[in-house]
Amino acid sequence: MDRKVGDRMFCVIDMDLDAKKFEKYKQLKEANPNIEYIVSNPCFEIWLLYYFTGNPKVVTSSQKVKEEMKKYVSDYEENMDIVKVKGLEEDYAIAINRAEKRNAMHDVDELYKLNPYTEVHDLVTLLLNYSK
Repeated sequence: MDRKVGDRMFCVIDMDLDAKKFEKYKQLKEANPNIEYIVSNPCFEIWLLYYFTGNPKVVTSSQKVKEEMKKYVSDYEENMDIVKVKGLEEDYAIAINRAEKRNAMHDVDELYKLNPYTEVHDLVTLLLNYSK
């Protein structure tokens, strides 16, 4: 990996509201400093919810987040490209803004306690800037 030429490696992690996963994440991050970790809690779908709402609910599991997604996209499946299927390509800025605002409201340091929380918008912002 050569960051000078733009190589970067990312690992997207679902915390699943789990303190043990948080500890594993900290170990991975320390052992692999060249990898950039993108965390969501409880899961990646929190990021997708920001396309539809600025205030995703605090939930008790990743499954509950996926149930919330189905309220907005009745045929939602985990392998679905929501942005493409629902024509949300022009809504990146809205979702990014919503995620940033919500994350700014948290005052706890332990990622597994942040609910809902996502850093996916940071990666999306980076990718959008690369595509320009």
